[in-house]
Amino acid sequence: HRNIQSTNACAEAIRELNYSYFNNFSKNVFDVTNINNDITNVALKPINNINTKKLVGNGSISNPYMLESVSGINELSSLVGSGAARIYINLSDNIEATGKIVNSIGDSINSFVGIFNGNNKIINGLTYFNKETNYTQNYFGLFGYVGEGGTVRDLSVSANFVINFGSNVNYTGIIAGYSRGYISNCSTFGGIIAVLQNINQNYAISYVGAVCGVNAGRSGYGIVDSKNNATIYIAISDEENVISAQITNLSIYAGLIAGANLNSA
Repeated sequence: HRNIQSTNACAEAIRELNYSYFNNFSKNVFDVTNINNDITNVALKPINNINTKKLVGNGSISNPYMLESVSGINELSSLVGSGAARIYINLSDNIEATGKIVNSIGDSINSFVGIFNGNNKIINGLTYFNKETNYTQNYFGLFGYVGEGGTVRDLSVSANFVINFGSNVNYTGIIAGYSRGYISNCSTFGGIIAVLQNINQNYAISYVGAVCGVNAGRSGYGIVDSKNNATIYIAISDEENVISAQITNLSIYAGLIAGANLNSA
């Protein structure tokens, strides 16, 4: 594994994937006029309103949702959160998400059980940064929770995660926090900084993986043909309490693909 350090992380990610420069990238997002033979010359256009585009389609197999913006990701998160089940999504354009507010898709109550086709495109700069440890969200990633029957395929995500965990159980992965579904041909870039701090109850358990925090589910599901290029940093910082006196069960499970593999395959 290694951490991609560049002023243009998206360009480096594309170089890693051996794409032919930025021919597959949206000209609405990227200025490719100076690209020539140097991929690092790619730049974001100064005026970019693509992140306001809504989902198009109805989510059926014959008319899937066409996703091409941060706004569309958040709309998809709301749909799944309200109980939308077997829906179909095609990533129809690359998305620049740096510095945008992005909501994870699915949780343990309403998991993602649809089909997400990334079409070999990339979501760059997926960012989560929380300063508080008193929150209700336990699943961090583009997908918070992929349920049994859910599929995420042919997708690359470059991420910048800084997650501050408190007590309880937490799951973090760039593609999915927790997956009981099928993840195929996905690549991850960027990094995750996971910090356990201010622990004031009797347990804290965190699962951190570059592709997914926990890979679970029955035979026939799991992670296939996927790779990681991201770096994971784990830290414990107790500013208010002495951990040894306050906690009896502190566990951190981290991995470059999955923090824990519970898959029965």
